[in-house]
This record gives sequence, structure tokens and C-alpha cells, in this order.
Amino acid sequence: MKRPVVQVLIDDTHLTPKLHRALCRIGADVEIGALTGKVQSGGRRSVDARVLLTSDARALLTTKADRLRAWSVGQPSATLVLSDAPANGGIELDESDEGYAFAVASNPSEDELAGQLAVLCGMSTLLRQYHRRAARSETQAEALRGKLQRLDDERRLAAKLQRELLPGAPPDLAEADLSILYRPADLVGGDLYDVFRLDDEHIALFLIDATGHGIAAALVAGFAARALRSPAEARERYEPDVALRRLNDELLDAELGECHFVAVTYAVYHEPTGAVRWARGGACYPIVVPRGGSPRLFRSEGPLVGIRRGASFEVCELRLDPGDGLILHTDGLDHLPAPNALQSDGDTLAHVEWLAVAQRQSLARSLAALEGVLDALAVGAESRDDVTVIALQNTQGRLAAAPFAERATDHAPCSLAVG
Repeated sequence: MKRPVVQVLIDDTHLTPKLHRALCRIGADVEIGALTGKVQSGGRRSVDARVLLTSDARALLTTKADRLRAWSVGQPSATLVLSDAPANGGIELDESDEGYAFAVASNPSEDELAGQLAVLCGMSTLLRQYHRRAARSETQAEALRGKLQRLDDERRLAAKLQRELLPGAPPDLAEADLSILYRPADLVGGDLYDVFRLDDEHIALFLIDATGHGIAAALVAGFAARALRSPAEARERYEPDVALRRLNDELLDAELGECHFVAVTYAVYHEPTGAVRWARGGACYPIVVPRGGSPRLFRSEGPLVGIRRGASFEVCELRLDPGDGLILHTDGLDHLPAPNALQSDGDTLAHVEWLAVAQRQSLARSLAALEGVLDALAVGAESRDDVTVIALQNTQGRLAAAPFAERATDHAPCSLAVG
């Protein structure tokens, strides 16, 4: 049977005959050294237990506790502190969560001393196993910290790239107000939008909500935004349904994997007449805000984009008279708690508090109220989805007839005159 190795370190006293006899009784090999200002590292052999001889245990454990712990990490073993002056009036065994074991005794009998030494030597295997596991855990934790840091760096880079995909200042509209609210739930979101001029009279607007969140959703949203901004033929940018059909084909051709479809609303606004035409592919129903009336949903047909080939998208046409407005939004608003959520049994949204501001003031003020709601929710961490809103409100004089009827289409567009 392997003989236990006990290291005896002397602080300011001497080795007693009683300790010598107790060590002989447990058959220990003994290494003797001095416990000076710098804690000794012991001999070349693995130490099963240590004995610290001191005249004042309290002073030793108070002034050198940190060094004793650091020492135990290097050569884990249980430690017995023998002292003429007890640290706390008796014998104590301290096994902390950090894997250190100290026994403190004041003038024990030879039998007590031999028993204590045998127990401490018996703990050596467990302590070494603990420290080996702790070392492996620390190595794994360090590798995990490195991986998390790399992932965080990638997220921040993706967020930077996504911000660069967002448009700058929206185009100036002579007789209309355009307000935008963009609030990703995380550094990187699955929402993207754009508002850009097609010509001197037409403005294009789109919202994209990719399935999921994070980098994968952001990449798919970026892919869709590029396709809508740069069609193969210029006329596609004027026809919302044609733009969505082409995007649908491009997403299917790209075979992007799990996150491969998006919800999209694409609209074209004609400034001289206040006419707006749009198509939605799986996106939230737009909200019509008539002058002096209650906000309500405008329903139309259109599947998610990127699900199946040959999908068709209904085109809607609406003329905004002075004071009328239209709101395009992603589904982050559906998850707001009442009375600010858009969930409704019917089409009327008169109960939505932030929308009610538009009836009294303007859509711009309404979006400012919504931003306040989102700020309050962010404090309580209740809002967990991206939120993007584009609000368009006509501010011009009486309008001429809308020009869209002159365009040839292969469908009968839905329409609603508000005024």
C-alpha cells in the first residue's frame, strides 16, 4: 500500500514529539520545511496532506490566507494548522466551494492528531480530482469565452453592415409628411426598409421582415432589399406585384436554407395626385388613417415571399386626400401589450392609444408616441421583436385623378377612396 506523504511546514515554533508519533502511526513519509514569508512549494513528490505549525493560527490564516489558497491550487491537499493559540476555540474543518480543506486544532491529543491526519490524507484523491476537473472546466470556459467574443464581434460587424444597408435621409416630399420608426430588437434585426425616388413624381417604399432574428435573418433581409432596389427592368419598380413576383423567384433560386422567406410590403406613391399602390406578401395589413376618422386595417391577399413558385400578389390602390395617411409596419406592433397592440376582432383600430394621436394631431406625432411606448417597454424588456413603421400623410390641396389607371395590369386592383 502506498505510504501517504505529509509535508510539515514550521512557522515560528518547532516539531513536537506528539506530532512525530502521530505521523509514524499513520505510516507517513514526512517532508519538513520552513513556512517563511514566501510560501514553500514542497518537494518533488505529490503531497497528500500538509501540517502547518504555528504559535498563532489566527494570525497565520489572516495574513497568509490568499497565499495558502494559491499554494493549494498548485499542489492540492488538505491542510492541518496546529497552534498553541486556537483560531476559533476548537477544531474546525472548512471545505469551501473552491476546493480547499483546512483543519485547525489547538493542543489535540495524540489519538486525535493521528485520526485527523489520516482523514486529511484520505481526502487527497478527491481534492486532486476536483482540481483536475476545475482545470478542465476553466480551459473549456476560456475556449467558450473566446468563441462568445468572436460571435459578439461578428454580430457587431453584421450590425454595422446592416446599418449601412439602411437608407439615409428620405427624399423630400413637397406636400406630404413621411415618418419612419426603426427599432431592431437586438444588435442585428430581421427588418429592413427603404424609401427612394423613382422619378420626379413617384416614390417607392418597402418593408421587409425576414423570418427569425439575428445574422441569418439580417442577411436574407439584405438579399431581398437588394433585389427590390435593383430590378432587372426599370418598370418593375413601378409595379408592386411584379416586383414581389420577381423577388419570390430570386429567393427560391437562391436556395438560402432554413431562413429563406420574407414578409414584404412594396408601395409606390404618386405625389401630384396622392395616389398610392401597393402589394403585400405575407406582411401585416397596412393601416389607413382617414382625415377625422378612425384608423382601420386595409386587407388584401398575398402569401409570404419565397415559399412557392407562381405566387400572385394582389395590388391595392388608394388615393390619400389632404390629411389622410397610410401606415406600413412589420409584425412587431402585434406583440405590444394592450392598449397599444394592433390586434383587433375587426378592422377598426380606434382603441389603439398611440394611433389615436394621429386623429388629434398628425401621423408624425403618432409615431413619436409609439416610440415612447417602445422606450418604456425596453426598460421592462417586454418588447422582443423588431419594429419598423413607415407613415405617409398627404398634406397637399385638392387632387387630380390618379394616373395609375393608364397602366396596363393583368389583374383588377382593389381600391378605396378615402375622404
